[in-house]
Parts: sequence; C-alpha cells; structure tokens
Amino acid sequence: TLANSEGSRTWAVLGLEAAACADVQRTLQCRQLIFTEHQVAERQLERKKQAAAVLRSSSSINPDHAQDAVAELAAAKADADSRRQRAERVDRVLSTDLRVFEYGREGDIRAMFAALARDHLHIERQVLSEQRAALEFVRQGKIRGAESRAQQGTA
Repeated sequence: TLANSEGSRTWAVLGLEAAACADVQRTLQCRQLIFTEHQVAERQLERKKQAAAVLRSSSSINPDHAQDAVAELAAAKADADSRRQRAERVDRVLSTDLRVFEYGREGDIRAMFAALARDHLHIERQVLSEQRAALEFVRQGKIRGAESRAQQGTA
C-alpha cells in the first residue's frame, strides 16, 4: 500500500493508457493506409476507363490493344471494388472501436481513482488509529500521574 500511496499505481495506469493510445494511433494509421490504397485504386480505375474510352473512339483500334485495355479495366475494377469493400468494413467498425477504447479508458481512469481513494482511506484509518492510541497513552499517563500525586499527597 505504500507504493500505491506514493502514486506508482497512478503512473502504472497512465503507462497502460499511453500504450493503449499508441495502439489506437497505429490502428488509425493502418486504416488511413487502407483508405489511401482505396483512393489510389479508384484513380487507377478512372485512368483505365479513360484509356478504354480513347481506344473506343479511335478509328484504328488494334484488337489486341482493345482486349488488353478491357482486361486491365476489369482488373482495375475488381481491385477498386475489393479495396472499397475493405474501406467500408473499416469505416463501419471504426466508430465502434473508438467507443470501446473510450469506454475502456474511462473504466481505467475510474478504477485508478477508486483505488487511489481506497488507499487514501486506508492510510487515513491507520493515522486515526495511531492518533487514538497516542491519545489513550496520554490519558493513561495523566491518570497515573494524578494517582501518584494523590498518593504522595496523602502520605
């Protein structure tokens, strides 16, 4: 309890809090990467669509080029769709994850203050007990002193 009264528990909880914040920061950075990849895939898809439109409007279309452009367009569309679905899944769980983090953080802080209050109460009870013992000792000393003076006065 001495370590708790000196505040080491508070620092330990704050250390855990800092680690949890670092975890959330890493998670958000990964999610940002996912959204960036989604944006890149969407831009690539748009460029492939433009290239296919140019080939369609050309009067001298090489069938191999057209086939390659259609294949690239289909691959870019599939990539963009998969990245969009991944980004949508991340977007759906982001608010839930942040609420869970906030709830856990608030619970940790509540637990830290409750432990601090319990420790403080325990220390105050110890101090009160020691003060009562000292008061009783003083009272006993005064009573004995008065008895010994009374005995000396009668003698």
